[in-house]
Amino acid sequence: MLPMFFWMNLANSRLAGRLGFLLALILLAGSSTRAQYRFPLDGQNALSGTFGELRSNHFHSGIDIKTYGKTGLPVYAIADGWVYRLRTGPYGFGLAVYLRHPDGRFSVYAHLDRFHDALAAYVRAAQQRRETYDQDIYLTPGEIPVRQGDVIAYSGNSGSSYGPHLHFEIRDSLERILNPLAWYQADLPDTRRPILQEVAITPLSVAGRVRGEFRPLYLTPSGGEGDYELPHLIRVRGPVGLEYKAYDLLNGAGNHCGINYARLYLDDRLVHELALDRFAFDETRNINLHMDYARYEAQRERFQRAYVEPGNEFSGYRPLAGAGQILLRDDVVHHLRLELEDAHGNQSVLRARLQRDVAGDEVLAQAGYYQHPEVAVSVFRGVAVITARYPHASYQQGLQVETLRGGHRLLPPSYRKGDEMVFLLPLDPHDYPVEVRDGLGRFRWVPHFCDYVRPDQNNIVDLEELQLYFPQRAVFQPLHLRVVREPGRNGMLSDIYEVGEAGIPLRQSYLISFRPAAGVSRDHLVVAQEGSRGWEYAGSTLGEAEDVYAAIRSFGRFCLMADSVPPTVRPVNFRPGQRLSGSRVILAVDDNFSGFEHTATRITLNGKWVPFGYDFKQKTLTWDLAGDRPVPGTYTLQIHLEDKARNVMEASYQLVF
Repeated sequence: MLPMFFWMNLANSRLAGRLGFLLALILLAGSSTRAQYRFPLDGQNALSGTFGELRSNHFHSGIDIKTYGKTGLPVYAIADGWVYRLRTGPYGFGLAVYLRHPDGRFSVYAHLDRFHDALAAYVRAAQQRRETYDQDIYLTPGEIPVRQGDVIAYSGNSGSSYGPHLHFEIRDSLERILNPLAWYQADLPDTRRPILQEVAITPLSVAGRVRGEFRPLYLTPSGGEGDYELPHLIRVRGPVGLEYKAYDLLNGAGNHCGINYARLYLDDRLVHELALDRFAFDETRNINLHMDYARYEAQRERFQRAYVEPGNEFSGYRPLAGAGQILLRDDVVHHLRLELEDAHGNQSVLRARLQRDVAGDEVLAQAGYYQHPEVAVSVFRGVAVITARYPHASYQQGLQVETLRGGHRLLPPSYRKGDEMVFLLPLDPHDYPVEVRDGLGRFRWVPHFCDYVRPDQNNIVDLEELQLYFPQRAVFQPLHLRVVREPGRNGMLSDIYEVGEAGIPLRQSYLISFRPAAGVSRDHLVVAQEGSRGWEYAGSTLGEAEDVYAAIRSFGRFCLMADSVPPTVRPVNFRPGQRLSGSRVILAVDDNFSGFEHTATRITLNGKWVPFGYDFKQKTLTWDLAGDRPVPGTYTLQIHLEDKARNVMEASYQLVF
């Protein structure tokens, strides 16, 4: 094989693309279209993450190979091919190499510490030409060929990685992600069955009941070692679905990993099937309908649905009548069986029994009435659920409802369980409730519904100083949108708006826009969102209509604030004016609120741009001097930094080499 530096020199000519491609075809001739792939690391055959496992807002798109806290391990090309793409940046995959192979597939190697010499030189040249560190380079076919077993990079912890490992993917010719374990079962043996932790039976419409209630029933199965059971009969009425919380373990690792296959049978009839062995990037946010997103937001528990929610377009489901919904129409006992299987074929089974509940809702008194009811309100499946614990006697007649069109009516109780009386109010977007109250003056609920957001159209909600724009397909399902307004506090330049509810997932971003008060400059204004640690930056784009807006993918509380403090910088591993002995130049950067905007960074050495890479985890800018060290002398390092609120900081230091 020709050495890689030959291809580097060749790539500098105008004929590189054509000639390189022809030579690559010669080198790769005879390669099997179903070639065996070698493992990308040597002696590191253990995983910390598997394909398709549940992550925040996405299915995991590859496997994570353990490096046991080490960086710098050689990463090998799994097969002959050529370099298709190279990426550098502080987020996502960080440093990544993409190869294309003769069988049409791609392999991806991410969170790298550094590229191998020839690729590193190629990226450095591109950075110098474009005067920017972040690169996303697509190469011409055959421009840089590789052979199976070539070292292409070294493992690391770059990008959005929080521990050293190699993220590895195999993609098909359309760049849909495939499960790499289809090729590496011998390298990664696994004999352990999936572990089932908990099960939920949940109503799927206002007519649904599980043991007489309009709420999910959570149950811990008995058994283990692949054989689980819900021993007690479960009575249901109307449409219901099954959810499960489970994980997989691999040989030689304690990490909780994903489960690739699920099948649900009702009396031996397949009603739901999931095959998580291939998916496209543009469908990965469907995970938020595959899971019970509200449960995850509230409890941080991932319950997977063994039914398909309306709006869920994930391609891994087998199209079946009913989409996993269970609706019993007779009074016999039905047998439910859930099979969970990992990529190695290890299987666990859950068995349960269901029977249709022929009893109607109980609304008459089952216990005494009380003088001081405790009332809670939630919205579940488009229904306002009002639960009165220790209800007063007057609640038997109903609650008073006033609607948007001026209507007044009594809402009777739907059922009673023990000390709780439950009222169910299906939401009507044409006549939303504006107030629900009891006759005692002890309970009053103002829901603040302001619009009905549909996924099949663009939606604009105008609320004076605040405007919301939901583009088509921003929501998975039609949304009853609530917006609650309250006065702003010190340091805020608007009122506070609570938009939507945390348990509602979004497919795409929506825009939240504030109109500043007259006379307020927009120069350093930002949209802020309340987080776990207080108010945080959400966005600061300046609109054409004198507004300030942000693209948001979650609901929450928002306001308009100002950030007029520029970022800071200080040397880490050198003293200005003293000789630099190390192989890197490191600067620490920080910002008090909006955050450091690394794409606006420009750093020069005696007027010549130099490549400083940003690490958001360490809050550093680093220039790696390998192959790029200046000749001995004294130089001026000139620094231009900005934060996301458009505050600028300039600094300079003397560097001595």
